[in-house]
Amino acid sequence: MAATTKISDMSVTDPITIFEKYTIDEVRNLEKGIRAEIEKKKEDLRQMVGERYRDLIEAADTIKDMKKSAEQVVQSIRSMQARCELLAQQVPQGKGRSAKFFKPPQRVYKESHFYAVAAQIKLLLDIPEKIWATVDAADYLRATQLYLLARHIHTGLHLDSTSPQSAHILAHFPVLSRQWSAISQFKPAILQGCRQMLSDASVSQQVTTDCLCAILLLEDSTPRQMFAEFLLARAAAIRRLFSGGHQVASIRSLVCDVATLVPTTTRQIRSIFYSGEADDAAGEPNLLLATLARVTDSDQLVSGWSAGAPFLKHLPASVTDFRPVLRAPAARIKPGYLQQSCQQWINACLQDVRGSVAGQLAHVDTVRALAGMRDAAWQALRRESSACGGGWEATCADVLARCLDVWAEFLRPLFLARVQEIIKCTLETIIDSVQHTLSAAQRDITERTGDKLLEFETNVLRYVWTESAGDMPANVGWQAALSRSDRNSGALLMKSKALTPFVQKVCQQMEQQLQQLLVDVNSYLTADDSTERAREKLALYKEEAEKEAPSLQRFDETEDADSVMSHQQAVCRECLSRLLDHINEELERGGQELSLTESRCGSYRKISSLLLLGRFCTGLAELSPSLQQCLTKAGPRTGHEGSPLLRILSTSKLQSKSKDEEEQQQQEEEVWQHSRAALTDTWLRACRLWADHTAAALVATLRSSLLDARGAPALLRQTPVWENIEIQEEAEEGETVSSIIRVPAQASWYIHTLLSDLCMQINQVGGHAFNRSVLQEVVRKTADGVIAAYERLRDVRGGASKGDAAATRLSQTRALQLLFDIRFVSSILVGRDDSEVGKALSERVERLTDEVESHIDPFDLDVFAPHIRNNLSRHVQRCQVMLGAVTGLDRLGLYASTRALSSGGQEQHNVLLLSASAGVRFPLLPVSSQHPPPLIDYLTPQSPLAKSQSVPSMVDSVDDASSTDSQSIHRSATSFFEAMSTSWFGGGR
Repeated sequence: MAATTKISDMSVTDPITIFEKYTIDEVRNLEKGIRAEIEKKKEDLRQMVGERYRDLIEAADTIKDMKKSAEQVVQSIRSMQARCELLAQQVPQGKGRSAKFFKPPQRVYKESHFYAVAAQIKLLLDIPEKIWATVDAADYLRATQLYLLARHIHTGLHLDSTSPQSAHILAHFPVLSRQWSAISQFKPAILQGCRQMLSDASVSQQVTTDCLCAILLLEDSTPRQMFAEFLLARAAAIRRLFSGGHQVASIRSLVCDVATLVPTTTRQIRSIFYSGEADDAAGEPNLLLATLARVTDSDQLVSGWSAGAPFLKHLPASVTDFRPVLRAPAARIKPGYLQQSCQQWINACLQDVRGSVAGQLAHVDTVRALAGMRDAAWQALRRESSACGGGWEATCADVLARCLDVWAEFLRPLFLARVQEIIKCTLETIIDSVQHTLSAAQRDITERTGDKLLEFETNVLRYVWTESAGDMPANVGWQAALSRSDRNSGALLMKSKALTPFVQKVCQQMEQQLQQLLVDVNSYLTADDSTERAREKLALYKEEAEKEAPSLQRFDETEDADSVMSHQQAVCRECLSRLLDHINEELERGGQELSLTESRCGSYRKISSLLLLGRFCTGLAELSPSLQQCLTKAGPRTGHEGSPLLRILSTSKLQSKSKDEEEQQQQEEEVWQHSRAALTDTWLRACRLWADHTAAALVATLRSSLLDARGAPALLRQTPVWENIEIQEEAEEGETVSSIIRVPAQASWYIHTLLSDLCMQINQVGGHAFNRSVLQEVVRKTADGVIAAYERLRDVRGGASKGDAAATRLSQTRALQLLFDIRFVSSILVGRDDSEVGKALSERVERLTDEVESHIDPFDLDVFAPHIRNNLSRHVQRCQVMLGAVTGLDRLGLYASTRALSSGGQEQHNVLLLSASAGVRFPLLPVSSQHPPPLIDYLTPQSPLAKSQSVPSMVDSVDDASSTDSQSIHRSATSFFEAMSTSWFGGGR
């Protein structure tokens, strides 16, 4: 147990853990074990050092022995040299005989055979070094020839039967077997190097041919087999390209390699394997057959050895005349088989490229990067065009029996699909971001988070009437309104359109994102934005156009413009529709929540959040010109009409503009108008929700004050002070009697409260920027509710005349005040509305007035009526400014717009241009209401035009736009001024 503990716990080093886990005896045993282990390690270390020292001593002794042996060998050689010299001095010189010894013929033959064998062995020993040098230099054909020579020498020595000693050569020279074993290892190395060179499309045609010849000679293949292996090698090379990383630089090089490899391979097939349409005997020689003929006919393999080598003269003729021999004659490849195989290879490569390049391009997230890859591929194809020398069509006709367009068949569909996918993803991301921002803003407004950017959404009036430093830029007051651009009009223009800072921020963020997308897409559809780059490409186009010889893969950078722009328009319309659907769903859900909300504060914040959605829609149409560019091909003219190359190339097309292009532009304009109308409809829907809610709330308050008032104190609190008027009456005796009557001089307090609240609600939500139809709608609904409340009061009070005990009969004093109130409400809210709804309201007012007058004595009514009409006219005139948001929208707005149109063509005023469709808060003030430009340019600042150019043209456009409705405006104005000269409330009542 102790041993087990000692061994298993050697790794425990923490003393506290040891004493907590074990007893004292176990700790002591553990200590003993550790000390024993330490001593053992020391002993092992001493033994290891001793063994290494012993090995070192043995190595030193061995070196010393080698030195002694070397000295003895040197001494023996010197002794042999001395004895040879002494032997030469002792040879006798015979009379009349040569100094050389006489050698019999048999001995001479033996020596020459011996020298031949020695020379071959020497050559065999030198060949590996030569093969290594040629392999390092990538000269695989030369290495193959040396390998075949070595194999020939080895075989010749092994099978030599010219002498009895030939059978014993391998036994006498064992180096031959070992040398051949070393040389035989070169064959797989040479084959591997050749196949690697075949996969490299950057090598020259001659190097590729040499590699094919080397494989053919080493494996005894045929040209057809080499052709198949060549195609397989290039197909494997294409697949190997797709195994790299996902960086943009690597993807660009991959695309360039694909653009280079396919045409290069096609061109090399034409040069290496194609032999013309003739038969095998008389066909056109190709590079492969020519190289094979040169290799098999040349006998200069050994003669190219080291010059002056003494052993070369002893080589036999079988070695000096060696040349590689093909097992079967090299047959030509028929054109039909070559074309069929090449087409199959093109189809296989096309599948690999479409599957793999599309996966690689998925990692590219900008269109600008794709444009750079496209330009790099174009440059690679240009280099191939230069290498082909203008004979690409002839090459394709011989190899494929058709013209091969590498860009159109291999790369263009992939690039186009990726561009479309990037556009779709970008637009969807933009729309999702906008939806998230709007939803968060709605939640913040409802929950009162205190966001300073959203503080103006619940009270636009505070934003409009709060001065800021950016309202009026410097020197803007000295510029005419028609010569000012929307960008330099300052924040006052945003206030005139009731576009709050939050709406401006969201629209500007969306505009920036859309603008970046347009710039990104424009970099793919046109040339680079730099002028120098555009000029270079234009010069290149002209240079290629002047060359009559066809070039390889010339493509136009704008050829995908229609497809990309059509896709962009479709996706943008889809995304905009999705955004509007989301907003409409929010409006519908908000409308349902409003009907269930009892808290007035909660409902007010809810309606403010809904108005934010509608205000964003109208702001998007005003503050995002890039949205129009995404929905149409041309978009607004903002100064960025494309790159210099596009402007230069499009100049020549302006004269040839066809009717189809005009129709297309008209369709695009209709698309933008339809999208703008959809945005406006969503804004109007939000406004109508506000109008319904506001009118219902105000009418409910009025109904409560009107119907629930019981008793004299309540009536006194609601009835204002009447005016005392002195009248002269003739008595029965003919005397004139003076008397004082009391006549209503102003409307009841609950009527003023309703109208004031209505005006306050309109102003708080920025009603000055609302469409006049919305204001008319809220006024009509309020008027309808007020009239319905009075009709309900009539029904309740009328029950008294029918014997209803619970009802209280209407007194004459109360009836006079009600008559004044009804006529005042009719004058303010109904007016002279010629529409069907206005006529119906007028008829209800007339009936209600008749019923109220029935409660007044006819004689008193004749006395009071003129004074009531006078007081009513004065009271309406006093309330016009205070109630300007709802007073006479049909007449005062027309009057203001008529004045502006009549004077705008003559005066160069600097009054801010407002929308003619909006209401006028202060109708007695001269406010310009000409139509301002529909979009605000946030892309480039536009310089003010000269007066001689800008003012007349814009005035003429306004005059032309207004000339179509001049007759209707004249008739309406005439009726208005006629109405001003008479009573607004009809004849004697």
